[in-house]
Amino acid sequence: MCIPCIPKSALRHYWSEALDELKQNSCVAYDVWHTAGKPRSGDVYNMKKDAHYKYKLAVRDAAVAFDSQFSDDLLDHYLPKDMNSFWKSWRCKRNSKSLLTSHVEGTTGDGPIANKFAEYFEACAGDVTGKLSQNVFGEGENVQYSCSSGFLSVDAVDDAIRLCMKLGKAPGVDNVTAEHIIYAHPAIVIHLTKLFSAMIAHGYVPNNFGTSIIVPLVKDRCGDVSKLANYRAISLSPVFAKLFEACLSGKFGVYLQSRDLQFGFKKHSSCSSAVYVAQQVIQYCAKRGSTVYLAALDASKAFDRLIILSL
Repeated sequence: MCIPCIPKSALRHYWSEALDELKQNSCVAYDVWHTAGKPRSGDVYNMKKDAHYKYKLAVRDAAVAFDSQFSDDLLDHYLPKDMNSFWKSWRCKRNSKSLLTSHVEGTTGDGPIANKFAEYFEACAGDVTGKLSQNVFGEGENVQYSCSSGFLSVDAVDDAIRLCMKLGKAPGVDNVTAEHIIYAHPAIVIHLTKLFSAMIAHGYVPNNFGTSIIVPLVKDRCGDVSKLANYRAISLSPVFAKLFEACLSGKFGVYLQSRDLQFGFKKHSSCSSAVYVAQQVIQYCAKRGSTVYLAALDASKAFDRLIILSL
């Protein structure tokens, strides 16, 4: 009633069809030996013994080969948060290959394919982001600003650098990574504090903060990788823009509220909670003879648009 029925091979990740065949041969040899009266010598006994030995040896070798895929290298890369080396070691051990295609929607060549992706993602985004802010500083105008207004403190920026900046992330268009800031001279914290406070005071964000590299990722690895609809876009933003966003989130995050009905993309929340509640409601109604009507919306096609609009 409670324990699901699964095949024994599901608990043995190293199992294969070859092991099934060897096991079947061992069972057949055992049945022949049992029918012959279980002799302790002779051809029948040797046949049973050889089949059983081959089967046990193959199981042992398969288990050892599977365990040898994982070694201390993964742990050595994971503990210092060296995720690039971790996943590189993982792919080498798992022999996983990236999905590559020579054409996308009938287009071939690196340049034409890149333009094809640019047109597709631009159509998905539309004009929801609006135009970039114009420079409020007049050309040649000397703007004096003092950090005494206290919009951001040095401690707040230092905490954002230490707690929010992640190592091993790809750089943006400026080719600056989080390591450049984390391992820089401590004086950089003071300069960034003055810069970010000035941006808040004047309501100005440089246009370069909104410039990013768009990388297409496959949605369904089992689907057609030559279709544009099977890709979603991620942005590699400048590290200074990420740090500024972290500072704003730390200072004004308490004023940013979302609906209680939203479960995804929230801290201390996940879609599993919503799924569990839905399952409990369906089971409660079904046990009492009620008819349950459930409507689901497949938003996979509109994923990029929904993300952009929510931001």
